[in-house]
Amino acid sequence: MNPLRKLLGVCAAVILAAGCGGGEVRGSPGGEVRISPNTATADHALAVPGNQVDFAAFQSCPTFGTCAEEIPTTWTFSDRSNIQTDPGCDSGGNACRVTCLAAATVTVTATHKGTGNKATAMLTCQ
Repeated sequence: MNPLRKLLGVCAAVILAAGCGGGEVRGSPGGEVRISPNTATADHALAVPGNQVDFAAFQSCPTFGTCAEEIPTTWTFSDRSNIQTDPGCDSGGNACRVTCLAAATVTVTATHKGTGNKATAMLTCQ
């Protein structure tokens, strides 16, 4: 067999064996944590629901879709002084509603309990 063909065959086999990864965090079960929406804006001067944003954390799978509808999540915020959060943000669930009380830019972080995988989103309260 031609040495070049043999080399190309080996390279193709390595690529196929490696797969595409699908965004999986290496060394962790499932995949990486993501937050939707990734960025959001709410107007603190508006009434509900115009001053609120619903965030959801989910785990991406190395294949298709999501690994779990609900993942145990710890929500943290860079600044709580200008926002109010609903009880879901503190109960370990995958959903969190944030209400803007004043102008602020807040980093929202979701951490999948047990894996340490984190995702962040930006909330602008105007």
